[in-house]
Parts: sequence; structure tokens; C-alpha cells
Amino acid sequence: MSDPTPVTSPRPAAAGPARAPRHRATARLPVATLLAPLVALVLVALAGARGLGGSRRPGDGALTAPAYALLRGDPAPGALSPEGLGGVHTAVAASLTRAFVRHETLAGAQRELLWVVLVVSAVLLWRTARRLGVPDGAAAVGVLVLGGVSVATGLSTSGTPAALAVPWLLAAALLLARARMQRAATGGAVLAAVLAVLLAPDSLLLIGAAAAAALVGDDRGRRAGWARTVLLVAVPLLAGVRLLLPAWAPEPPGPDWSGAAPVLLSVTFLGTAALAGWLLPGFRPVAVALAVLTLLSVAPPTGRLAGAVLGLPVAALLIAALAAAAAERLAARAGPRGRVAPATGTAALLLLVVPAVAGLVTAPGGDLGARADAGLVGWARDQLPAGTTLRTDRQLAAELLHAGGDPTRLTTGARPVPGEGAGTVLGVVRGPGDGSVVARFPGDGDPGLSVTAPQPDRVSTAQRQARQDLAAALRAGVASVPEEAADVLAAGDVDPRLLTLLAGISSRFGLGLAGLPPVPGEVPGTLVRQAVIASVGGSPVPADGAATARLQSWLDAQREPFAPDRVERVDGGVLVAYRLVADPDGLVSPAGGG
Repeated sequence: MSDPTPVTSPRPAAAGPARAPRHRATARLPVATLLAPLVALVLVALAGARGLGGSRRPGDGALTAPAYALLRGDPAPGALSPEGLGGVHTAVAASLTRAFVRHETLAGAQRELLWVVLVVSAVLLWRTARRLGVPDGAAAVGVLVLGGVSVATGLSTSGTPAALAVPWLLAAALLLARARMQRAATGGAVLAAVLAVLLAPDSLLLIGAAAAAALVGDDRGRRAGWARTVLLVAVPLLAGVRLLLPAWAPEPPGPDWSGAAPVLLSVTFLGTAALAGWLLPGFRPVAVALAVLTLLSVAPPTGRLAGAVLGLPVAALLIAALAAAAAERLAARAGPRGRVAPATGTAALLLLVVPAVAGLVTAPGGDLGARADAGLVGWARDQLPAGTTLRTDRQLAAELLHAGGDPTRLTTGARPVPGEGAGTVLGVVRGPGDGSVVARFPGDGDPGLSVTAPQPDRVSTAQRQARQDLAAALRAGVASVPEEAADVLAAGDVDPRLLTLLAGISSRFGLGLAGLPPVPGEVPGTLVRQAVIASVGGSPVPADGAATARLQSWLDAQREPFAPDRVERVDGGVLVAYRLVADPDGLVSPAGGG
């Protein structure tokens, strides 16, 4: 097995990188230089680990939600689509690592998977660069570029199947560099390339442009029109691939890939491709491939996130090759003094480990929405009657199921699930929500979840007046009412079922009211549906057994819709609560609407 010579080889582009015995590429390198890529890998791993927590971003869960659905046996995207194959990859990884069991959220499992992908990609980039004749010290520069730009731009946490295609693409390049046309290595490279294309069809732009550039440069024994023929075939094929990309692999909506990042990356990619194509003849096919990918898939206004994810490791490889060429020229000019440069560079990298560790320790906190998911799941279990449906998108539905949600309450369709009580449908969205919001569940550094009613509260004037009249009568019959509870009663913001129940207890036995606490998570304006009863007939409950028994007998005698859904002892008295219904006024007085 042999290696290419250093990247400054004068061989023409047509022949590609020259071959030389392996010891020539490494024997003269100092030990400090050999440590450089290892230290760079550690730095990339530490920087990427900062993204394992924090607040949610668009794209979190985009890979793990289909995978979770696949493992549950639910319908999943087609296996050969980018989303479907990405889901298969993620499901396999999650099964092997038990990620869905270890993480509270699907977003957390995805962040871990993408961190592993980043580290594996960095290792493959190093080995590919080394196989192509780039010294280890310069390969470390490429590794740092890959990791640094990925973390800085958020590409390291972008939930696109293209992220899973990067290791396959680098593996194909490494196998081809090692192959020397060996059948097993070539077959493995072809398989890896096919998987990369299925995960990210933008890979076809890279592979096709690189192949065309290599064929144009390889003009041995061919007619002068060979290059023109290749271009006449390659150009329409690449244009056709670009036209198919929106239908084959549509970009997910969201603000993840917008602003200055596409412009800056496009300028960087094109500049790197131009410089490498000019200075490094052996890397011209790679430079051409990067330029084509940038123009067709990365550059605005039609820039694609997948193109940026795929172009970054290619740009990092070319930057490593350029760094090797620059270092060789500087070393030649510096003479013996140039021998200390590798050791100095490695020492500088080692010093960066300390701030990298400090950055990981001080990374922003956040639970990726675990608190919000758990809050909504608990609220739905305790506050929604049978038959009420929560409608949301497929990704959020998978996350709520992972958090312990009831699958019979969740739907991603436009209509509620048929059954008893069907017809009450509440929407669930991530973020503040629009329309009539019933409840919000904030996350830790996360936009949280909002529950929305299908239409605004359309209570009639007569119904609101009936609430206020009943509340006024209740206040007159209760010895003392806390100020906060009095304000809620005066506003008529109490469920009429609860008002009727409390008024009955007050007129029959006498009532002491400790408070009207809102249901946790529900927004102001949502009817209060629970009360804490402090005393019955002047005796405290639950401290007085006889008074508590009278209260319990009264509650047991109630019929729908006045029978409470929950009765329990709490600090300060006995809590009586009702579940959320769409039209409590209509239940209490069906003929009262107007």
C-alpha cells in the first residue's frame, strides 16, 4: 500500500496526486506534529459537546422523531428518501446506544448523535487528508476548520440527513484514496457514495463535478475534443440534478439557514476552491467540485442547508492542503529555524484545551424542552376529559409520546379521533401560539409549548352575567374570601360547574373558601376550575372528621355535569377540581345561550 506524495507535487492535474512509499510522507515529521491532529480532535469534541444541551433550535428532533416512530411501528417516510434513510440510521444508532431511554427528549438524543457524527467526520477528514499526502500538522488545521465552523454556524446541531451523509462521503473518499483499484475497497467506496447520495442528493453535485473535472484533466491519448464532450454531458446532468433537488430532498422550513451565514460560507468556499485550484494541481477536481456545489446549492438566494453541510468538509480538506503547501514554503525559507514551527503549533493547540474545557463547563443550560413536554403531558392527563384530542405535527407528537403522552389523545390529522366525546380538539404548538391560547408550558431556555382552542371563547352576555350573579351570591354566603379569589369571582372567570357546586355547599352547610388556585400552566382568562374548601359548617376540613364526611357525602351525591373530577386533601383544606371542557356554560344551562 502506498501514499500520495505531499500536496506540492509538481505532477499535472491529469495524473492526480503522485504515489510514493508510505515512509516518505511521515518519516521526517516531528513527533509533535503527529500529536497535532489528535489534539485538534479533542478540541473539536469539546467544542461540539457544548451543543449537547441548551435551548431548542429549529431542526431539533427532525432526525429522531421519524426514528422513534419507526421503532414504535408507526408509519415512517420512504426508506430510500433522505428522511426515511436518515430515520433508519438514527433508529439503528439509538437502538445500539439506548439513546431514547437515556435522554429525556428526542432532541437530546439527536444532539448526541450529531456530536458523534461530527467527531467521526473529523477523524475521517484527518485520515483522508493524510492519505492524500497532507502532513498531520496541516491536517489538524482542516480538522479545526471543520469543527470550528460547524459549531460556530450551528451546522453541528442541524437536524438534516445531510449531516449523516458527511461520514459516508468522507469514507468513500478515503477508500478511493486507499483503493489503487482494489475490488473490495472500490466496492466499499461505491456503496458509501450511494448512501451519501440517498441521504443528501446534493452529493451528486460534488461527485459529478469532481468526476467531470478529473476526466477533463485526464487527456492522455485522447482527442482535443475530449474535454468539450465531457462538459457537454456533465453540464446538463448537473443542471438536471439541481432542478430535481427541491422535489427529491426539499429543505425543511425554518430560520435555521438564513442571514449572513450562507453568504459568508459561499464566499469562503469559492475563495478556497479558487486558491486550491490555482496552487494545487493535484486537488483541482476537488476544488472544481466545491465551486460547483457552492454555486448550485449553497449560494443565496437558493442556498440549501444540505449543500453547506456537505461543502464544509471539502473546504476543510482543501484548506488543510493549502496550509501544507504554505508551511512547506515557509519552512524552506526559514531553514533550520523552521523545524521548531510544528512543535510550537502543537503546543499552542495544547494550550487551547484549557479554555475549551472551561467553555464546556460554562455552557448555557437548558433541558431541550423536557420540562415543557412533561408539563403538557401531565396537564393533559389530569385536566382533559376522555375523548379530547390534542392535534399537532408529527415531530411534536413523537416527542410527546416519548415524554409519556397518551397515544389515544394525540393526532396529526385535521379531524379528531372518532369516539366518545370526540369533537373537542386542542392544538399544540412549540412557541407562543396564535389564537385562543388555553395553556402554556415554558421550558428551561426553551420557547415552550402552547395549547390553543379551536375557536375563541364565545360566551354570551347572558352566560357571563349568570356567572357573575352566581359568584356574587356565593360571596355573600361565605364568611371570608381571600382577596385574590374575590377578584376572580367578581370577573366571572370561574367555571359555572364549580360555582354551582360551591353555592350548593354554602347554602346547605355553610362554606369557608381558602382560594381559587388556577390550574398550573393555564393562562389568565381560562376559567378557574378548582377550589380549596377550608371549612364546612364552620368546622375545618379535613381536620374535622364529621365536617369532612358531610362534604364527601355531598360531593358523592352530585351528578353530571356537577360531579367533580378530582377531590383530594391539600394544605389548607380539600381541593375540588373539574376537567377542561369546551362549553361549561352550555353544560350548566343549555338554554342559556343567546
